[in-house]
Amino acid sequence: MALRATRAEPGALEAADPLIERLDLPDEALANLSRLSGVDEEELRDGTRWTARVELDGTRLLVGSDGARWSIAFDGGDEAEAALAARRLHGMLGALGEGWDDDR
Repeated sequence: MALRATRAEPGALEAADPLIERLDLPDEALANLSRLSGVDEEELRDGTRWTARVELDGTRLLVGSDGARWSIAFDGGDEAEAALAARRLHGMLGALGEGWDDDR
């Protein structure tokens, strides 16, 4: 599993087509993304919000939070592959936090 994350430009997540949205536990998702990708949480934060461009096994996604909820969105390429990668990423980021699947 290859996971890379970099900070996304402001507004990128809002402009993208959502694949999975309104997920609970955004702080835990950010902490897990940081740990798995090796990117410091503060590099991805903008106040109470955070946004990242993520590449998971070659598939690009946008991931971020408005402070209350977090979402995963399409960032180009094959949309079907992106949808599968979004589900995998949701499991990876949430599986490590207690209550991660309470929103499903």
